[in-house]
Amino acid sequence: MIGIVYSSKTGNTQSLANSLNFMESKYCVSVEDAKDLEPVDLLCIGFWCDKGDCDDQMKQYLSTLRNQNVFLFGTAGFGKSKEYFEMILKNVQSHLDASNCVKGTWMCQGKMPLAIRAKFESNPEMLKNFDEALKHPNDKDVNSLIKSVNEVL
Repeated sequence: MIGIVYSSKTGNTQSLANSLNFMESKYCVSVEDAKDLEPVDLLCIGFWCDKGDCDDQMKQYLSTLRNQNVFLFGTAGFGKSKEYFEMILKNVQSHLDASNCVKGTWMCQGKMPLAIRAKFESNPEMLKNFDEALKHPNDKDVNSLIKSVNEVL
């Protein structure tokens, strides 16, 4: 049995969390509502990337966890490289107490608000990344996430 706790600014991570909720889950709640939750075999924790890490509210939540089997999943607007995602995941994991066991991790690109697209128009590479991010998370991302969670159950 899994539980899902997520933080989402633009809806990308919430969408992924909801896709996991179709698995055998006890709950799927935002980090704001993650209080007094029932124990689960695997706690799936979703986050959005904020300056190479998770947001402050998720950092606080992660620091409270003890003796949990954890699966971390996240979205980041920039970077499709495995190395960048690994750096983010390492930063996020640093907020967990050593009593927790990270059973798996997963990340994908996520769309960013259209309102910030103009910031990138002078940089063709960043503009290309922005436009690519608009396609994510997609069905392929969802299927990959579900497969990754199933592999650790």
